[in-house]
Amino acid sequence: LQSFHSWTICMKQLHWEMALCFSFLLFFILIIKAHGFSSRCPCEPDYKCVLNNCVLNVDCPTVKKQGNGPPKFCKDAFDPNRRPPSKLESWFTEDIFNDLFPKANLGWGANKCFPYNYKAFIIAARYFPEFGTESPTNGFTARENYRRDLAAFFAHAIQETGENDASLYSNMDVEQAHACFYRGGFYNWFEGGPGSSFLPPNSSGYSPTDGDKCNPAGRYCSTNAELDHFYPCSNEQEGNYYKGCYFGRGAIQLSYNFNYGQFQQWLHSQNIIVDLLKNPNLLMTKVDPPLAILGSVWFYMTPQPPKPAMHDIIMDTVPGNWESGPVNREAGYFGPIFGPTSLIINNECSGEDQSEPGGPGESRRIKAFKWFCDYFGVPTGDEELLSCKNMPKKFGDFSNFLSFQPDWSSTWKEKPCSCAPAQYGGMIPYFQPGYYPERYVRLNEQNRRRCVQSNYLLMEIIKMNLETKSCISTGCFKMAISFGCTIYETIANYTMSLISCDPSKKLAFIKTKNFRLVAEGSEKEHVKSVVECLNMCYKNDQCISFNYRPDGNTCEIIYAGVSRGAELEQEEANYFYQKICTESLGHCLVSFNRIPQLQFIGYARNVLRQIDVETCLSKCLAISKSRGAGYNCKSVVYYYPDSECILNSESIESKPDLSSPAEADTGDVDYFTNSCAGDWSKWSKWSVCNSDGKQSRTRQCSVYGSCPGEKEEIRQCESESSLTKTESTSVIPDPVSESCPPKPIYKPCESCSSVDQPEISAIFIPVSNE
Repeated sequence: LQSFHSWTICMKQLHWEMALCFSFLLFFILIIKAHGFSSRCPCEPDYKCVLNNCVLNVDCPTVKKQGNGPPKFCKDAFDPNRRPPSKLESWFTEDIFNDLFPKANLGWGANKCFPYNYKAFIIAARYFPEFGTESPTNGFTARENYRRDLAAFFAHAIQETGENDASLYSNMDVEQAHACFYRGGFYNWFEGGPGSSFLPPNSSGYSPTDGDKCNPAGRYCSTNAELDHFYPCSNEQEGNYYKGCYFGRGAIQLSYNFNYGQFQQWLHSQNIIVDLLKNPNLLMTKVDPPLAILGSVWFYMTPQPPKPAMHDIIMDTVPGNWESGPVNREAGYFGPIFGPTSLIINNECSGEDQSEPGGPGESRRIKAFKWFCDYFGVPTGDEELLSCKNMPKKFGDFSNFLSFQPDWSSTWKEKPCSCAPAQYGGMIPYFQPGYYPERYVRLNEQNRRRCVQSNYLLMEIIKMNLETKSCISTGCFKMAISFGCTIYETIANYTMSLISCDPSKKLAFIKTKNFRLVAEGSEKEHVKSVVECLNMCYKNDQCISFNYRPDGNTCEIIYAGVSRGAELEQEEANYFYQKICTESLGHCLVSFNRIPQLQFIGYARNVLRQIDVETCLSKCLAISKSRGAGYNCKSVVYYYPDSECILNSESIESKPDLSSPAEADTGDVDYFTNSCAGDWSKWSKWSVCNSDGKQSRTRQCSVYGSCPGEKEEIRQCESESSLTKTESTSVIPDPVSESCPPKPIYKPCESCSSVDQPEISAIFIPVSNE
């Protein structure tokens, strides 16, 4: 009212422009107050202003630095998806990050050549736009919600990877010691670090690459039938040490194979293809994007039934980011509180110690949350709710639906087997409405389809057949195992070949032109070329097949496959690729081109009966003159009714007149051209004579390494007078009469058994998108 009175006096006594300025000033002040902004700056001596809040300005003792420090040169962190900036970056700056974490990376501070730095942090934040930017109607202002969110995340990082130097409290007063102690976050990389007991004796833990191997104690491998199917541990060893080590890594210590596997699955959904189950230490070494902080932000932001996300508890967005249930509500445990977050991250509910700095566990998380809230100038909330100690009912005690599992109640029905929510945990989550944010509830139908289409459902049926020593051929089982009743091993080998191959075999693809698979639960991506689509499916164990359209460069990843071409639908300009496992002999990435319902007659060299289609195709790949056979297997015709495999020495490319559509009474049949069977181009012209009096000519194999004979011939030169000018100058094939052979598709080195297969991104594909 006093302000309004002053305004009226201005209107009467001063120039109207002055009154207008005063009006805008009054309006601005009212807006600031309405949003809860109030600056405590300028500050008293020994304090400094951070985010309009006065914080103690203290000179902390020199931190002990471990190792030799960061390298002088390194690859900068970057985001391959180029996510737009987060609103978080507008208020949480690099200066504030560096002020909070001067001891990061084993005491060397935030550094671009080490896992923890501001750029890595903001890249992680960009993948979760709600992180540090969400402000629901929960009793706190927007400013308070933003900062409390970060305070909670940083508090858990103090407990998990902080320096935690209790000796600071011996030489400083409590406030000064607090200011140095809680600036010790992001110090360690590995669980038990810096010198983790999980690492080999010759690995100090002072380099991010040191986490590549571990002793058996660091494996952290959980195993059961379901985990082994979805998130299997790598058993690769190097001497007495394991490569599949899933001990804690990163800002809040991602641990165990199921967390690495779920994070990997989420990365794949973001078009970040990485195999963390095979190479878990990539969590610390990858920079495109950096994962050490991203993995921790993912864990903080993602619910895992029965547990809500820690972020959702701090925010409590209306309606229902998290629901504590009536018993907990009566005890006060609901709304935007900190206490239950400690229950989620490590099942710690021991309360806060009275001493300073107190012990580890929940006490440290609570004290750190208080300090970060004080640093940001925001309230912590109800003191009694900072701990989960008095929370009557823990998350595991709820009677909610938690995961999708095979729906055994409907197996009698003559329709495809299905999945349904179950009241026990599993690898495919179910987000019960009212207990989780709507953005996760919307994933339920996609997760149900994923359960149906995963081979886990079929494996459960097969396991039941084995245990009962019978073949269930009624209801949905009849449709699930459409190829009829057979012994467990045969079905299991067929099923698993769609996902991963026996060590003696290689993963390859069959391409089918102008056909597509229609499947629910597929995921479409826009890609640059078919190469990128091949990469995505090749590296994703759950991808079984994909559709690719070159006219729009669309890649549709599918978690199901077909047993024969007749199950596909015709569609012009679509290319369907499906994984198979083949013998490594003669293998190449796209091993066969399939044409459904086509016969090829006249050049059969072998007829094999009662073998499956993958064995048939492997036989063809292995047959060539260069390997001692009497012919090169260039094509295959496979008749499904009789399991008959016909191997041909010619193909429709060389003998197009010998193919014809299969008759209606023939049954299902597929024709396959061997894409790995190479042919030589014409010889080039003889080269000019060299100083040794010799000349040479060359030819090119259309598929590297698969053509019999030599690629170069050398002969003694004849007299110069006998060489025409054309012969002496022509070195490369004529581009018209002798068209250049196609670039080779990548093929593993057969003579280098000790050399790992190169990354799939190194393959060469002909320029055509086809």
